[in-house]
Parts: sequence; structure tokens; C-alpha cells
Amino acid sequence: MTKTHRHRAVLKALFEGEHQSLPDVRLMLVGCNQGAKSWAGDHILQEDDVFTGRMTECVRQQRRVADRTVSVVMCPDWSTTPPSQKIKDVLLHGVTLCSPGPHTVLLNVPVWYGFSEADRRSVEEHMELLGDRVWRHALVLFTGGWWLGGRRVEEYIEAEGEPLRRILEKCGYRYQVLDCIKKDISEVKELMEKVEDMVTRNRGHLGPSNSREDSEWWNAI
Repeated sequence: MTKTHRHRAVLKALFEGEHQSLPDVRLMLVGCNQGAKSWAGDHILQEDDVFTGRMTECVRQQRRVADRTVSVVMCPDWSTTPPSQKIKDVLLHGVTLCSPGPHTVLLNVPVWYGFSEADRRSVEEHMELLGDRVWRHALVLFTGGWWLGGRRVEEYIEAEGEPLRRILEKCGYRYQVLDCIKKDISEVKELMEKVEDMVTRNRGHLGPSNSREDSEWWNAI
């Protein structure tokens, strides 16, 4: 917990005063448990039943939220089995729906499930279908915050152990909790600020419109 807070404090100090506000935000929501992802998408867009049913293809929805135009691309579930070419094709389609590229890839982790070593391997295998640079654009989204029952999310992280901590490390210790039942707008505002902080840290290198390097990346994966 201390290491996580220290790392985030260092990043904040390094880029203090350089915060970049975004008039529109493009988010790609990936991971397991379609129900939790759908709740998260509804929460972010501040509307009920935006994402419903079992998805086999990526779906994009857009709303005006917290003084920004927010686009969420919801991707189908993945499992703990090794990813197939079909899964890769689906994820790449999700990237095209975020054209010119997602600002952030939100990795769904429901807090009522244990996060095992098998989960860690699955997350890494699926995320890396989007290229090894995907991690600098990734943020762990802890869904179902109501389940924590007043506990700090850092306590949950510590309890889950090494597999979850390794994923957080790959994501630069970036994470956000969404209650998903109350749809608290303050949680969405915090998420938007973290996305903008990520943009600032990456110096705007988030997609074809901003960086030749990332243009080559998105086009190559």
C-alpha cells in the first residue's frame, strides 16, 4: 500500500502544473465478467442499461459526462484460456471504434472475485495482443466497490497478493474504484482526472493523431 501511494505521489510531483484537460475522452473496457463491465460502462456514462446482454462483438456508446464527451467501447469477455486469433480480431476492432486510438484501456477487476495466478497470466496474454506498449495506457478498474464494505481498496490489493500487484505494477500503479450501484459522479470525475494525468505523463502520445510512434504501434498490432 505504501509503495503504491509513494509511486503515485512521485508521478504527480513530476508532472505538477502540466495537467492536460481533454474535451473528449475515449475509453476501451476489457476483461472478464460482462456484468461487472456493463455496470462499469453504465456508471461511467451515468445512465442505466446502456450496455445490456452478452456481447460477442465490441460496442461503442457515447455520452456527455462531467463536461466532456466520453466514449466507452465495451469489449466481450475473455477467459483464463489462451487467447485465440478471434479474440485478437475482436480487440483490434475495439481499437478502431476508438479511432484514432483509446486514451485509456480500462482493465476490469471485480473486487468480489479472487485474483489468481491464472488470472494474471490471462490478463497479460490478452493485453499484450494490443502490443507491449499497451501497459502505459492501461488502468485497473476495480468494479463493485460496494462489496468492500468500507475497506480501503489498498487493503483488498494487499490481501489478493502477488498476482494482482504484478498487474498493478505493469499499469504504473494506476487504478480507480467504481461502486457501480450508486453511480457516484465523483468517482467518474476522479477517473477522468487520472486519464488526463496519464495523457500528461505520456506527453500526448496516445494515438495516430498525436504521435508517429503510437500511430505505428496501433497500425501494427
